[in-house]
Amino acid sequence: MAAVTIFSDAIDVLEKIGNIVISAGEIPGQTRRKYAEAVEETYGLIQTAVNLVYLRLGDLLNTKPNKEFLERASALDNIQEWWELERKIGLCSNLRLVHSEMDRLALSALFRWSKTDLKKVRSLVDEILEREGQLARFLSRHLQRLAQEARKNPKAQDLKALRAEVKRKRDAIDAERKRLVMAEVAFLNALTARGGVTR
Repeated sequence: MAAVTIFSDAIDVLEKIGNIVISAGEIPGQTRRKYAEAVEETYGLIQTAVNLVYLRLGDLLNTKPNKEFLERASALDNIQEWWELERKIGLCSNLRLVHSEMDRLALSALFRWSKTDLKKVRSLVDEILEREGQLARFLSRHLQRLAQEARKNPKAQDLKALRAEVKRKRDAIDAERKRLVMAEVAFLNALTARGGVTR
């Protein structure tokens, strides 16, 4: 099985929105500041979500007993567990707040200043930021195949392959973590060069 990325589309969208906020000359200064704050806050929340998945997969890899490993891997598509993790770190309420800003700012105004196709903006808002529990559904769906493989109760020789797939997926998430950090730094540097103000 090939490793599958989870957050690449979200990072693509944030990069596009950030580029519009910085480059669109028609955006008034005060409005640009509000857009920049919304983009920066979204970067932070997506980073939290990425870290949540990365740490959970890392904990799974450190689970040595085969039975416990299979049980935990089988739960990777459990929406309730992801939702409880969201609530534990206070991610749900913050996602709802940022959703209202991104929905109002990005989906209404930014289209007016962009010649770029931003269809994935709606996907980002709907799939990750929209309402409590939506991120849990998003993560559950992207990790469902891995959980299904674990529920097949593989033989000893297959378990090695399953562990390898978990590692590949965690490595893919790690690459997304690094890309997200680089994208945010590039956005903040470009904003500073333009004279924009961040929080």
